[in-house]
Amino acid sequence: MSDPRPVKTPSRIRVRVDAGGITAINDRGGEIRYAVSPSAPGFNPLELLSASLGICTAINLRKELGAVAGEGNAGPFEVVVDCVKAQDPPSRVERLELVVRLPEGIAGTAAIDVVERAEAACTIASTLRASTGVTTQHH
Repeated sequence: MSDPRPVKTPSRIRVRVDAGGITAINDRGGEIRYAVSPSAPGFNPLELLSASLGICTAINLRKELGAVAGEGNAGPFEVVVDCVKAQDPPSRVERLELVVRLPEGIAGTAAIDVVERAEAACTIASTLRASTGVTTQHH
Protein backbone atom coordinates (compact mmCIF):
# COMPACT_ATOMS: atom_id res chain seq x y z
CA MET A 1 0.00 0.00 0.00
CA SER A 2 1.33 3.44 -0.87
CA ASP A 3 1.95 6.19 1.65
CA PRO A 4 -1.06 8.56 1.63
CA ARG A 5 0.98 11.62 2.64
CA PRO A 6 1.72 14.11 -0.14
CA VAL A 7 5.36 14.51 -1.04
CA LYS A 8 6.60 17.97 -0.13
CA THR A 9 8.83 19.58 -2.70
CA PRO A 10 11.74 21.36 -1.06
CA SER A 11 12.49 24.93 -2.00
CA ARG A 12 15.29 25.50 -4.48
CA ILE A 13 18.32 27.15 -2.89
CA ARG A 14 20.21 29.82 -4.81
CA VAL A 15 23.68 30.74 -3.61
CA ARG A 16 24.71 34.27 -4.49
CA VAL A 17 28.34 35.39 -4.37
CA ASP A 18 29.09 39.10 -4.51
CA ALA A 19 31.40 41.67 -2.95
CA GLY A 20 29.44 41.42 0.32
CA GLY A 21 30.05 37.69 0.68
CA ILE A 22 28.06 34.51 0.11
CA THR A 23 24.33 34.19 0.74
CA ALA A 24 21.97 31.20 0.34
CA ILE A 25 18.38 32.19 -0.49
CA ASN A 26 15.31 29.97 -0.63
CA ASP A 27 12.21 30.50 -2.80
CA ARG A 28 10.38 32.10 0.14
CA GLY A 29 13.03 34.82 0.56
CA GLY A 30 14.77 33.33 3.58
CA GLU A 31 18.50 34.03 3.67
CA ILE A 32 21.51 32.48 5.35
CA ARG A 33 24.82 34.32 5.31
CA TYR A 34 27.94 32.23 5.03
CA ALA A 35 30.54 32.85 7.72
CA VAL A 36 33.55 33.77 5.59
CA SER A 37 35.93 33.37 8.51
CA PRO A 38 35.80 31.32 11.71
CA SER A 39 35.12 34.44 13.80
CA ALA A 40 32.45 35.92 11.48
CA PRO A 41 28.75 35.69 12.36
CA GLY A 42 26.74 33.07 10.53
CA PHE A 43 27.16 29.39 9.78
CA ASN A 44 29.80 27.56 7.77
CA PRO A 45 28.72 24.69 5.47
CA LEU A 46 29.48 21.94 8.00
CA GLU A 47 27.52 23.80 10.67
CA LEU A 48 24.60 24.06 8.25
CA LEU A 49 24.76 20.31 7.63
CA SER A 50 24.81 19.65 11.37
CA ALA A 51 21.98 22.13 11.94
CA SER A 52 19.87 20.50 9.23
CA LEU A 53 20.26 17.09 10.85
CA GLY A 54 19.59 18.44 14.34
CA ILE A 55 16.54 20.46 13.29
CA CYS A 56 15.03 17.62 11.26
CA THR A 57 15.53 15.21 14.15
CA ALA A 58 14.04 17.73 16.60
CA ILE A 59 10.96 18.32 14.41
CA ASN A 60 10.20 14.62 14.29
CA LEU A 61 11.11 14.08 17.93
CA ARG A 62 8.72 16.86 18.94
CA LYS A 63 5.92 15.03 17.11
CA GLU A 64 6.82 11.71 18.71
CA LEU A 65 7.15 13.19 22.20
CA GLY A 66 3.86 15.03 21.80
CA ALA A 67 2.13 11.76 20.93
CA VAL A 68 3.69 10.03 23.96
CA ALA A 69 2.91 12.91 26.34
CA GLY A 70 -0.67 13.23 25.13
CA GLU A 71 -2.34 16.44 24.00
CA GLY A 72 0.80 17.16 21.95
CA ASN A 73 2.60 18.69 24.93
CA ALA A 74 6.13 17.45 25.42
CA GLY A 75 8.58 18.98 27.86
CA PRO A 76 11.67 20.78 26.61
CA PHE A 77 14.39 18.69 25.03
CA GLU A 78 17.63 19.19 23.13
CA VAL A 79 19.43 17.63 20.17
CA VAL A 80 23.18 18.23 19.98
CA VAL A 81 25.09 17.42 16.79
CA ASP A 82 28.87 17.11 16.56
CA CYS A 83 30.40 17.03 13.08
CA VAL A 84 33.59 14.95 12.90
CA LYS A 85 35.74 15.49 9.81
CA ALA A 86 37.84 12.68 8.39
CA GLN A 87 41.56 13.02 9.02
CA ASP A 88 42.60 11.57 5.64
CA PRO A 89 41.75 12.90 2.14
CA PRO A 90 39.44 13.57 0.48
CA SER A 91 37.96 16.32 2.66
CA ARG A 92 34.69 14.93 4.03
CA VAL A 93 32.61 14.34 7.11
CA GLU A 94 33.48 11.02 8.72
CA ARG A 95 30.43 10.99 10.98
CA LEU A 96 27.77 13.09 12.62
CA GLU A 97 27.22 12.32 16.28
CA LEU A 98 23.82 13.10 17.82
CA VAL A 99 23.06 13.37 21.51
CA VAL A 100 19.38 13.64 22.41
CA ARG A 101 18.48 15.00 25.84
CA LEU A 102 14.86 13.98 26.40
CA PRO A 103 12.36 15.52 28.81
CA GLU A 104 12.25 14.18 32.35
CA GLY A 105 10.25 11.00 32.73
CA ILE A 106 11.14 9.47 29.35
CA ALA A 107 13.84 6.85 29.76
CA GLY A 108 14.78 3.27 29.00
CA THR A 109 12.92 1.45 26.23
CA ALA A 110 10.45 4.32 25.80
CA ALA A 111 13.34 6.73 25.13
CA ILE A 112 14.97 4.38 22.64
CA ASP A 113 11.67 3.85 20.80
CA VAL A 114 10.77 7.52 20.55
CA VAL A 115 14.24 8.49 19.28
CA GLU A 116 14.33 5.63 16.75
CA ARG A 117 10.91 6.65 15.36
CA ALA A 118 11.99 10.28 15.11
CA GLU A 119 15.23 9.38 13.33
CA ALA A 120 13.40 7.08 10.92
CA ALA A 121 11.04 9.95 10.01
CA CYS A 122 13.89 12.45 9.52
CA THR A 123 14.52 13.01 5.81
CA ILE A 124 17.99 14.42 6.45
CA ALA A 125 19.13 11.43 8.57
CA SER A 126 17.71 8.97 6.05
CA THR A 127 19.39 10.81 3.19
CA LEU A 128 22.77 10.91 4.90
CA ARG A 129 22.57 7.24 5.80
CA ALA A 130 21.79 6.35 2.19
CA SER A 131 24.82 8.29 0.90
CA THR A 132 22.89 10.37 -1.58
CA GLY A 133 24.54 10.94 -4.91
CA VAL A 134 25.40 14.47 -5.97
CA THR A 135 25.15 15.55 -9.61
CA THR A 136 26.58 18.77 -10.98
CA GLN A 137 25.65 20.54 -14.20
CA HIS A 138 27.74 23.33 -15.71
CA HIS A 139 25.94 26.06 -17.62
